[in-house]
Amino acid sequence: MGEASPRLISLCRSFARAAALAVVLVGGLVLLGWIFGIGTLKYVAPSWSAAPVNTGLSLVLAGVSLWLLLAEGAPGWARRVAGGCAALVALIGLLTLSQFLFGWELGIDQLLYPNSWEAAGTTHSGRMALPAAVNFLLLGVALLLLSTRQAHLPAQLLGLTATLISWVVFLGYLYGGESFPGLPSYYKQMAAHASVAFILLSVGLLFARADRGLVAIVTSKGPGGVLARRLLPAAILIPTVVAWVRLQGERAGLYGTEFGLALFAASNIILFMALIWWSANSLLRSDIERRRAEEALRQSEERFRSFAEHTGDGIVMVDGAGRIVMVNAAVEEMFGYQRDELLGEPIEILVPEHLREGHVRHRAEYSAQPRPRPMGATDLVARRKDGSTFPVDLSLTPLKTDEGFLVAASVRDISVRKQMEEQLRLTVADLTRSNAELEQFAYVASHDLQEPLRMVSNYTQLLARRYGDRLDGDADEFIGFAVDGATRMQRLIEDLLAFSRVGTRGKDLEPTECEAVLERTLRSLGTAVEESGAQVTCDPLPTVPADDVQLAQVFQNLIGNAIKFRGQEPPRVHISAQRDGSNWRFSVRDNGIGVDPQYNERIFVIFQRLHGREEYPGTGIGLAICRKIVERHGGRIWVESQPGQGATFYFTIPAIAAGRTLPAVEERLVAA
Repeated sequence: MGEASPRLISLCRSFARAAALAVVLVGGLVLLGWIFGIGTLKYVAPSWSAAPVNTGLSLVLAGVSLWLLLAEGAPGWARRVAGGCAALVALIGLLTLSQFLFGWELGIDQLLYPNSWEAAGTTHSGRMALPAAVNFLLLGVALLLLSTRQAHLPAQLLGLTATLISWVVFLGYLYGGESFPGLPSYYKQMAAHASVAFILLSVGLLFARADRGLVAIVTSKGPGGVLARRLLPAAILIPTVVAWVRLQGERAGLYGTEFGLALFAASNIILFMALIWWSANSLLRSDIERRRAEEALRQSEERFRSFAEHTGDGIVMVDGAGRIVMVNAAVEEMFGYQRDELLGEPIEILVPEHLREGHVRHRAEYSAQPRPRPMGATDLVARRKDGSTFPVDLSLTPLKTDEGFLVAASVRDISVRKQMEEQLRLTVADLTRSNAELEQFAYVASHDLQEPLRMVSNYTQLLARRYGDRLDGDADEFIGFAVDGATRMQRLIEDLLAFSRVGTRGKDLEPTECEAVLERTLRSLGTAVEESGAQVTCDPLPTVPADDVQLAQVFQNLIGNAIKFRGQEPPRVHISAQRDGSNWRFSVRDNGIGVDPQYNERIFVIFQRLHGREEYPGTGIGLAICRKIVERHGGRIWVESQPGQGATFYFTIPAIAAGRTLPAVEERLVAA
C-alpha cells in the first residue's frame, strides 16, 4: 500500500478524538433531556423519534471507550476501563436485540428511567430502535477488538457495517421519509441525533488505526491513496446530493418517478465520469513525473558508476552490518583483490589483523552516530591481499537508501605523500641544524675577529703618534688608510654580529607598548635629530606582542636612514600604525632622497648598498637586520618610493602572538 503520510494519520487521529467527544456530548445531552424533561434533547423535533435512556447511556460509554483507546501512552487501567465500557455497550446491544428476536421482556429498558415510554408519549417500554441495538452490538465488539491492538481489520469491518446502517437512517431523515417503513409501528425508529452520533463513532473507530487495515490505503502517500482520498468522499456525497435534488424535483411536480430515476442515473454517470477523468489525468501527470524522476535517477546512477569506476580514489560501499556491497576498479588495483572476492565480505578484510578488533568497535560507534568525515581527518593503515600494509587517507559519507543504511568510503593511497613528508621533515631538520650552525659560526667568527682588528687599529694609531714626525706624507696617508680600514672592518663585524644575534639572542614576545619603545629610540637618536634639524612625529601606536629591544632597533634603523638619506630640506619623519586584519601595519614616512623602485628588494639584502661610502657612510646591513627582526615577529617589511619624493617603509606585526592568546593585548587593541 505504500508508506503512510504522518500528517494524514495525525489528522485522522485528531478527527477520531473529536468524534469521541461529540458522541459523549450527544449521549450526555440525551440523558439530561430525560432527567430534566427537555424534549428537544430527546428527539430534536417533535415529529421525530426520541432517543431512549439506554441509547444515551450507551453512546456515553462508547465515546469514553474510544477516547481512552486513542490516548497515546495510556496506562493499563485506562485500557481496562475502555474494554469494560465497550463490553457493557455490546451487552446492552445484545440483550436489546434478543428482545426483538425472541419477544423477551428482560426489563433492561426501564432500569435507569422506569417511565421513559410514558414520558416519550409512546405505548412501548422505551426500548431503543432495532438498528440502534444492532449498531451498539457491532460497535461494542469493534471497540473490544480495537483494545487488543491486533484485530484492527475485523474492528474496522464492524465499524464500516455500523456506518452503513446509520447512514441509511440518516438519509431517511434527510429526505423526509420514514426509515425502515416495513417494520411494525412499535419498533421505534432510530433517533436522528443518534444516527449522527453512530456515524461519528463509526468513522472515529475507522480512523483510530489509520495506518492499518482498510484505512491504510486512504492515508498512503502513493497514487492509490491519492485516488482513494478523491473518490471516496465523492462516492458518498454525490449520490446523496443528486438523490436529494431528484426527490425535491419530484415533490415539486417537475417530473415523474421514471424521469427522476433517469436524471439520477445520468447525473451520477456524468459527475463520476468527470471525477474519474480528473483523477486519471492527475495520475497520468504523476506517472509522467515519476518516469522522468526515475530516468533522472537512472542517469544519475550511471554517472555515479562511471565516476566511481574512473576516479583515482578507491570507493567502497558498506551496509549496516559492515559488509561490502560495492567497490570500484581503483580498489581492485589498490588492494590486489578481484571484485567478486570482496563483495559480501566484512570490511575488516581490508584492515590489518591486529587492528580488526578495534575497527569493529569503531564501526559500531560510527553506525550509532553517522556523520560525514572528510579526507585528512585520520591517517589509517590498510592491508593488501598479499598481507602487506600501506598508509591510506579515508573519507566517510553516510547514505540513507531504500535498502537501508549504507556508508560510502573513499580510500586514497598516501604512501608517496608520506614519503615526501618524511623527506621534507628530514630536510627541514637538516636546514634548521645548518642555520643554527651558521648563526653560531657567524657569532663566533665575528667575536673572534674583534680582537685582532682592535690590535691592528690600536698599534697603527700608536705608530702614527710615535713616528708621525719621522715619516713623509705618503706614510701618513697609508697609516690613515690602515686605521680607516680597520675601523670599517670592526664596524662591519659588529653589524654582522648584531645580524646573527637576531635569531639567537632575541627575547620572548611579550605585550609591548610601541609608543614607549619609540620614545626610547628617539632619545638614543637625540644627537642626530638635533644636528640635522629633523622633525619626527607619530600617531597613537598600539600594544603588540614583540621583543622591545629588537622593535627599537627597527625604529632606530628606519628613522636613522631617513635622517641620513635626506635632501636639501630638514628631514621630516612620521610614524603611524593601522589595523590590517589580524596584523598591525606600521609605516615610517620621510621626505628624503627616495629609492628607485627597481631596488625595492635589493636594499633589504645584507651588504647591498646603493651609494658610495663617501656619500653616505654605513655597512649596508641595517635594513637586512630590520627584515630579519620583522620576519622573526611573523610579519614582513617593504618600501614604496620614488627618487626625490621620499620613501615610506611598511612593516607588519601580528596583533596576537602565534600559538597563544594575549588578553592584555586584545584589550588594548579594542581600546585603540
